[in-house]
Amino acid sequence: MTTLTNLLSENVILWTDGGGRTRTAALRPIYGREAVARISMRTRRFWLENAHFELKEVNGQAALVGLADGRAWTVLALDVEQGQIQAIRIIANPEKLTRV
Repeated sequence: MTTLTNLLSENVILWTDGGGRTRTAALRPIYGREAVARISMRTRRFWLENAHFELKEVNGQAALVGLADGRAWTVLALDVEQGQIQAIRIIANPEKLTRV
């Protein structure tokens, strides 16, 4: 967890969009290094055995796209400044992932 925490800025913000279809999506933004690190370590959704991540462009921004069985199941867009993650946007709403 120390490695992850060191990558996050002190004021990092995590937004999730599950569209009401995923149980792991947070209903409100999560603020702060420790809170974001804790929730990231508890979210098993990112550790699917048959999944892998690819770096792609999504909405004009570099993003990690989680793929399983040839379909996108999540997108992580990161805002990075001065070597630290300032914001994380996770999209897990299946309806928004159909064109990724």
